[in-house]
Amino acid sequence: DAPAAAVHELERKQKINEDVMRFKTIRVEALDEEPSPILARRDRDERRRARREGGRDEDGNEIPGEEE
Repeated sequence: DAPAAAVHELERKQKINEDVMRFKTIRVEALDEEPSPILARRDRDERRRARREGGRDEDGNEIPGEEE
């Protein structure tokens, strides 16, 4: 939490190019603990890739629940 003027000044100083949004500061009352749709899709894609590559993650560890 910070005063709106302070947040605005930080954003103004960090601005690189006015035509491109680099970041957006928002305030939320509660944080959803579930993975975002993008992270959920990434996890799903990684599990699929691991199945194709023999049921192991990128470190070579066996992925639980992926037995056929």
